[in-house]
Amino acid sequence: MTMTQKLSKLVGFDLLSGSSPTPQNLTKIISFCATSASFDVGSANHAIVIKLGFCSNVYICSSLVDMYGKCGTTASGLVVLT
Repeated sequence: MTMTQKLSKLVGFDLLSGSSPTPQNLTKIISFCATSASFDVGSANHAIVIKLGFCSNVYICSSLVDMYGKCGTTASGLVVLT
């Protein structure tokens, strides 16, 4: 089981079973990635955000910018803002 799957189960959704995460769940996961400076899991969740169409959610975008900044990849954080 991957780290993303483990985090997903913690906040109440399972991508493999077909359940879809809410913006609140994604914000929690991305915030956790920022706190733990987990770039790989955070960028994987960014892909989920894009796929599900939550790119305009202010809370998710703020969490993504925070995560990329704390992971030391500010250039990737700029992509969120464009």
